[in-house]
Amino acid sequence: MTPGRFLLLDLALLALMILASRLALVLHEVGGHAVPAKILGATALEVRLSPLGGGYVSPTFPKPVGTAGTVVFDLGGIAINLLTGAAAWFCARRLASRGLGYVALLFLGVGSVAGALVYLACGFYYGSGDPVGFAPATEDISHLQGMWILFLPAAAAVGWFGPRHFLDFLVATILEIDERISRRARGADQFIQLQVQGTGIAVLGTLDEKHDEEGDNGSPRINDQLPRI
Repeated sequence: MTPGRFLLLDLALLALMILASRLALVLHEVGGHAVPAKILGATALEVRLSPLGGGYVSPTFPKPVGTAGTVVFDLGGIAINLLTGAAAWFCARRLASRGLGYVALLFLGVGSVAGALVYLACGFYYGSGDPVGFAPATEDISHLQGMWILFLPAAAAVGWFGPRHFLDFLVATILEIDERISRRARGADQFIQLQVQGTGIAVLGTLDEKHDEEGDNGSPRINDQLPRI
């Protein structure tokens, strides 16, 4: 791979990674918080999304939404990221090719699932964020702080399988480039052989023409030397 192609590939992967993370953020804040808030009867919504960071949704409810409503609103973002991330990851693995479409779905899937698990772990550890939905009555989860450790195995699994699945893309890309180089080399060899064979045919054709000319010119000279009767 030439340095130019390597740079283009890096830029493409960086762009896909940023777009996947922003899509996961939109799904989290809009699909997981803003939409449920409107369904629960919010009269006003303040939605803020950072270009390269996080975001938040602040709704105004005219009346209390109850325990179930609080749970849906608080945990909706994490639930959406887990569901959409798992779906994107599954779809990526079902693709026959391992091109940029595969890696885009993989970035969305792995990033969404990993982000949700890290958010859960950090939320339980620090007692803040969306995981307060596990205690909707008081939103005090200090007594659940130890639950953060439960998400370590899942986070470790994502950290293991995610990069391994990304290697499928790298291997497929390298093999495709090697195949292209090999195909070009074979084409060049065949072209050279064709040129050599063509030159040989041309030389043989010239020799045949010379031989024919010598044969045609030789007959009169022999006939002229024969005694005439």
